[in-house]
Amino acid sequence: TYGMYDSLVAVIALPTKQAQCTKMIEVLYDLPSVNFDVLKMLFRHLQKVLARCDVNKMTITNLGVVFGPTLMRGRGDSLSALADLRAGSYVVEVCIDNFSELFEEEKDVPPTPGDDDTLSPAASALHTPPVAVAADPLYTPVIIGAAASAPSAPAAVPPLPA
Repeated sequence: TYGMYDSLVAVIALPTKQAQCTKMIEVLYDLPSVNFDVLKMLFRHLQKVLARCDVNKMTITNLGVVFGPTLMRGRGDSLSALADLRAGSYVVEVCIDNFSELFEEEKDVPPTPGDDDTLSPAASALHTPPVAVAADPLYTPVIIGAAASAPSAPAAVPPLPA
């Protein structure tokens, strides 16, 4: 909420990680429970994204840059909002980096059903494997960025069948 913006920005000014976590816990637990639960789910997901940063290139800094401005928007004018972009990014980084300390009530909390990367039975029933597309002699896909010598580009676009 807008009323907590200054408190969150003050957290990142604290000198140690422990002090930041302690104050961040106080601020987060002052959020309405629905907001807290949504943030917890979001940051749990962002941790999973971060775990695959070698593939998706979403480092903790990149996640902060993307989600900071959305989650941490002050009421000020656009010029002051630009000045606070880094603060919002860093708050997001702190929340991702310290997820277990900030959001878990106990250290031995059992995993939430569906928390792993497997599909639930209901989702599995809805999930269909990819369908192989038969080669269409009238259509040859063009790979964008392919070398000019690649034979994948058609000489001309064929007319649509009537």
